[in-house]
Amino acid sequence: MAFAIAIFTGLVFVTLVDFLAQLKRPKTLEEEIGEAVTKYLAENKKKREEEKNKP
Repeated sequence: MAFAIAIFTGLVFVTLVDFLAQLKRPKTLEEEIGEAVTKYLAENKKKREEEKNKP
């Protein structure tokens, strides 16, 4: 009986650890590049608008 409880507890632990690991997964290279490009384009747009508004 104790062996069955130990196996069940182990399975629950492994399931929880796996679930939490999926929540905190690192960003893929594709996601990082996408964010960098978006940030770059936003900064350039802001600079262009500032230069456009200068007399």
